[in-house]
Amino acid sequence: MISNRLFASWLPHHPAAQWSSALILLISAWHLWLAGQVGLSVDEAHYGLYALHPALSYFDHPPMIGWLLIPSVSLGQAEWLLRLPAILLWALSNAVLYHVSLRLFPQQAWLGFWTLLLVNSAVMMQLLGLAPLPEAPLILFSLLSLLALLNIRESNSWQAWLGLGLCLGLAALSKYTAITLVISLLLIMLIERRFYWLSQLKTWIAVLVTLLMISPILIWNYQHEWLSFSYQLDHGTRDPNWLLGRFFAGQAAQLVVYGPLLFIGGLLSVLWLWRFWREPNARLVIIFALPILLLFGYGGGHKMTLPHWTALAWLFLAPLLIHWLYANWQRAWLKTLVVIHAIWVVGLTLALNLLLVMPQLAKAPNHPLQELHGWPEVVDRAQAWQSKLADQQQPVSLWVTNWTHASRLAWYAYPEPVYVDDRRIDQFDLWFPLPETLPEQALFIWPNYGDKLRDHATLRFERCQLLERIDYPDANQPSVYYHLYLCQPKGLL
Repeated sequence: MISNRLFASWLPHHPAAQWSSALILLISAWHLWLAGQVGLSVDEAHYGLYALHPALSYFDHPPMIGWLLIPSVSLGQAEWLLRLPAILLWALSNAVLYHVSLRLFPQQAWLGFWTLLLVNSAVMMQLLGLAPLPEAPLILFSLLSLLALLNIRESNSWQAWLGLGLCLGLAALSKYTAITLVISLLLIMLIERRFYWLSQLKTWIAVLVTLLMISPILIWNYQHEWLSFSYQLDHGTRDPNWLLGRFFAGQAAQLVVYGPLLFIGGLLSVLWLWRFWREPNARLVIIFALPILLLFGYGGGHKMTLPHWTALAWLFLAPLLIHWLYANWQRAWLKTLVVIHAIWVVGLTLALNLLLVMPQLAKAPNHPLQELHGWPEVVDRAQAWQSKLADQQQPVSLWVTNWTHASRLAWYAYPEPVYVDDRRIDQFDLWFPLPETLPEQALFIWPNYGDKLRDHATLRFERCQLLERIDYPDANQPSVYYHLYLCQPKGLL
C-alpha cells in the first residue's frame, strides 16, 4: 500500500541520503546501548503490562503498543527487549519523514536531512525514540497517512486510498489522538474543494477499511461500558476551571523539551498560515498540525498538557520550518534563534543522558529522573519480606497508593497481582480487582517522590508499620529511596 517511491527516492549515491542514513543508524545505535542502562518509566512499564495481559483494547489507550510489545515480552522482561520495538519504529519513522519532506518540498535536496537533524535534536523526540509509548506507532502511521494523502492528490488511485484507510486504522489503534487526522482530512477536502471524493467508491472502501481496523477498540468498549471513551472525554476537562497559568505551564514545558527553534518556529508557521496559503504542501502540513495544537492547547487550560502529547504536530511542521529557513536564512534573528537552539539542545541532551546513565550525579529528592531507578531492588526486598512473613502463616499482598507506582511494581513482580488503594477507576481495577475481603496484612511500597503516608494509615488500612527503607544506589548518597510498610485494615486493631 505504500508508494514504491518511498524506497526509490532514497538515493544512496546522494550525499543527503547518505548523511541521513548515517544519522538514523547513529541514533538507533545509541538508543540500543542506552536501552539496557536504565530502569523503566511509569509509562513504559504500563505498556509492557499491556503485552503481558493481551486484550482487544485497554482502559486508557488503544491496543497497538501492547500488541507490538508481545514478541519482546515473550522473549523476556529485560528493559532493552521491551524498548527494541520503539527503537525500530523510530528508525522507520525517520526514514518516512525524510521521504515525506522531499515529497513536500522537492526543490531542496538537503531538506530531508536537516528535518531529521532538527527533529532528533529535541530531547522529547530522543526520549520518544527510545520509550515504547503509543506515540511510537502513532507517529509512523500518521506520517504514512500523510504520504498516502500526497499520493491521492497526485493519482487518486485505489492503492493510495486503500493505503490511507489502512494507515488511518493503524494510527487509531495506536492512540485516540488519531482523530485529529480525520479532522485534517476533512479540512483538506473542504479547502481544496475535493468534494468528488465523497462520490467515489474507493473513498468509502477506505472508510470501511478504517472502521474494520478499529473494530477491536469498539468491541472492547462495548464489553466494558465504553470505559475508554468516557475516560478520554473526562480526562482532558476534569477540572472545569480553565486556567491561563496552567496553559502557559504546558507551553513552557514544550519549549524546554522541543527547543526554541522547533517550538517557536513551529508556532510562527501556524500563526502565519495566511502566508503559506498559496503553497498547497505548506498549507497541508499546517492543517495536519493545527487540530493537534488546538486540542491540547485548549485542553491544557483544564489539565496541563504533557509535552509528548503534541509531538506529532511538531513532526508535521518540521519540514515546513526547514523550508522556511531556506527561504529566509538571510535574516539575522533567524540565525540567532538557530544558534540558541543548538546551544540549548546540546546542553540539555548531555544533561539528560548523563542523568540516565549516572543517577548518582543528583541527590534525592531532587533527581529529575529518580523514578527510573530502584524498582527492581525494591521488588526483591518486598518479595523477601513476603517470604519471611509467609513463613509465619501471614499471607501478604503487594499494594501501592496509585497506578503510577503499580506499573513498575507489577512489571518487576509479574505475575504477582498488585493492588491500588485509591478511589479512581483505572486499568489495574480490570487486571487486579480489589478483593472483597481485605487481607489481614498488606505490604505497601512508598517512593520518596510519591504520596505521603497519611498519619500512618491508608485509604483502606488503619495501621501501618515501617519495615524498611531502601536507598538507591546506596545509603551514603541516594538518588531515590523507598519505604516498605506493613499495614492492617479496619477491624483488626
